[in-house]
Amino acid sequence: MPLIQLKLGPEKMKLGREKHVLRQVALQVAAAMDWPVERLTVTGEEIPEEDWFHEGGRQPLAMVYWLEGKSLEERQKVMQSVAAAMGTVLDIDTQQVNVMVLELKKGSLMTGGRFL
Repeated sequence: MPLIQLKLGPEKMKLGREKHVLRQVALQVAAAMDWPVERLTVTGEEIPEEDWFHEGGRQPLAMVYWLEGKSLEERQKVMQSVAAAMGTVLDIDTQQVNVMVLELKKGSLMTGGRFL
């Protein structure tokens, strides 16, 4: 699996502005993490609802970070980069997160994740 995947619900594929904003945040995070841009992919796949800590709403625009198998240092760097891109602080136990999801909804980013 790619380290970062951008997943857009089919109904959102035509929303160019939101897609652009999501891609820009992903590129900022990739640059901060020193990851190659080739690891960023945009797909029309939907993310199963059971993969989300998201209260209400329909299938969102999302960016998925696969952290399983990564060192604690790598995990913390991901969290710090994401927090910087979002302009916020993430109070999350990075050792417990294997998948992190960023949701773009109405111009704002929200976080969620599946704890394995």
